[in-house]
Amino acid sequence: MTLFALFLWFKAGISFMLSLSLALLSAEKNKWGNIYLSLCFLGYTLFALDDGLGTLRYLDNPSDYWQVLNFPIFLTPLWIYLAIHHYSNQKTYPSGRVIALLLIPFLFRVLTWDVIDGFPVFHLPMTLVEDTVLLLFLLIVAILSFGQLSLHTSYLQGFYSDLRPVNLSWLFRFLVGFILIRSMSLLISSFKSILGLVAFADFADFLILLYLAYHSISQKEIFPTEVQSLLPSKESSIKRQTRRQKDVELQETKAHVLGIMEKQKPYLNPELTLPELAQLSSMKTNELSHFLNDCLDENFYGLVNRYRVEESKRLLSDPNYQHLSILGIAMEAGFNSKTAFNTNFKRITQQTPSAYRKMYQP
Repeated sequence: MTLFALFLWFKAGISFMLSLSLALLSAEKNKWGNIYLSLCFLGYTLFALDDGLGTLRYLDNPSDYWQVLNFPIFLTPLWIYLAIHHYSNQKTYPSGRVIALLLIPFLFRVLTWDVIDGFPVFHLPMTLVEDTVLLLFLLIVAILSFGQLSLHTSYLQGFYSDLRPVNLSWLFRFLVGFILIRSMSLLISSFKSILGLVAFADFADFLILLYLAYHSISQKEIFPTEVQSLLPSKESSIKRQTRRQKDVELQETKAHVLGIMEKQKPYLNPELTLPELAQLSSMKTNELSHFLNDCLDENFYGLVNRYRVEESKRLLSDPNYQHLSILGIAMEAGFNSKTAFNTNFKRITQQTPSAYRKMYQP
């Protein structure tokens, strides 16, 4: 048995363990998102198992029934789409038309599984056609998911002051990486099979697999019960349209909320959430959310990070804090990362923290 064959069997084993881990993890958090990613890993497992059996030359006949092992990999676009949908929005069901569309690669593979010679008229081998179909539908999923994940981020800004623990950008990066690897495999299969290139593509495929595993397992619960209640619905929008509060009450609420922000400085807690601020304000979570959006014209994320930026400006201009690094200032002001600090500081002040600090240095 060659080293490459051992790697394929190792890849199948690791993938199966990851599939099982995510299936078990779904009982604790992000239930359906983890289940669909578990099915995605299972498809990887069977595909790697099929390759492993091929290296042992058990499949001399291309029409052998062992070919069914690579069928589930053609469900990957569907599993990824469903995982992204359930990770990003648990209150709506995925479109039936989209699901039917993303079943096409699998149905195509089933219907053509006994086609050995491919399409002689176009001089296209069957494997090349199958890889092209899979790649095409992965691109469709990437297009559909981009807008969905962007909308997801806007939802979370109404609840979290730090988006890093619940950010789903890793899912989109995985999808892009997977597309690039499938494109590379497609390019390799278009020419003579060179073992070195094939092995490189398989190793890259394994790395992107580990990337997905790490982030999916470490991903915290995105939609606890209190967040789900804040997701947009027709009912909540109607309530916002019909709710009329007197100007005096609005001004009192505004003074109360902003007074808490200025005096108690809850924004210094890097993990501050909307329910925590609502509790401090003696308000219901949904009432505070609607108040911020409708009356202050600002979501929770924007409000908290605006106060953090103001605090960081005070620290950057204070000679007593000149010994602290930019990261130290960020942490003192309530930010959890330098990236979030730089992004929000530049968005609000139109300059970097370093440039702002230089203005106050002798």
